[in-house]
Amino acid sequence: MKKLVLSTLLVLSSVIGVSAFDWSASSAVMNAINTQFVTDAALIENAQAFVDAAQPTDDAQRYRVIRIRALIRFQKAAGNITFDDQKKFIDDQLSELKFDGEVKAQDYLDCLYIWWYRGWDNEVYSLMKTLDGHEKWQDAGHVCDKLGKYEEAYNYYVESDTFPDRAVSIAATRLNDPARAFAAAKLILERTYWASCVSSVISNTVSHLVGNPAIPADEMKTFLTNANRKYSSKLIEDDAAWRPVITMIRTMLETY
Repeated sequence: MKKLVLSTLLVLSSVIGVSAFDWSASSAVMNAINTQFVTDAALIENAQAFVDAAQPTDDAQRYRVIRIRALIRFQKAAGNITFDDQKKFIDDQLSELKFDGEVKAQDYLDCLYIWWYRGWDNEVYSLMKTLDGHEKWQDAGHVCDKLGKYEEAYNYYVESDTFPDRAVSIAATRLNDPARAFAAAKLILERTYWASCVSSVISNTVSHLVGNPAIPADEMKTFLTNANRKYSSKLIEDDAAWRPVITMIRTMLETY
């Protein structure tokens, strides 16, 4: 853990004072404090130094700065912040930074929401339902899942097209609906997802859908064949991450 903290601090300290906005540095800063109640004050201090020096020039950079500021504030208060206080802070930040374009629901909610904190789930849910376009927010499904609203969670995960693995899991284990689980699994063929996401989809497919009478064998074979074709080239980029995934797919294909 000490080595991880030290390496993080080295990354952060190397970018403090750089005038151009550095996305990699901003990610390092945010990831370091976007976890349950950081106890290392140095991480928070470095995050503060980063946003103090940051000079965002477009809306995406401005959203990132606001998210980091909100996390710093939350961590310093050890979570003792009401939802209303958080919302006012975000509203004030959005006004202060003068955005070029219209603030979309998903961007607003990204600034407001702290994914690992459960204290505001009901308030976030109520607010998001009032915002046009909230269904495109990638964490809408996460909020519903944590509130036990599994039907909505599934629909939001599918609509946002961000976490098909979670949609498959919810449909298979919470809704007991193999057809909808399979429909969500097929999303990995429509765009390219990261290794852990595809791995989770395939694992749930093997556990809950392969051999299930509700899923025609020829459709499952087609799905696995296309997944194999789509993702096998990933072995060239990162063999360690993708080898177990491709092995799972090919092993199941051999049974058809």
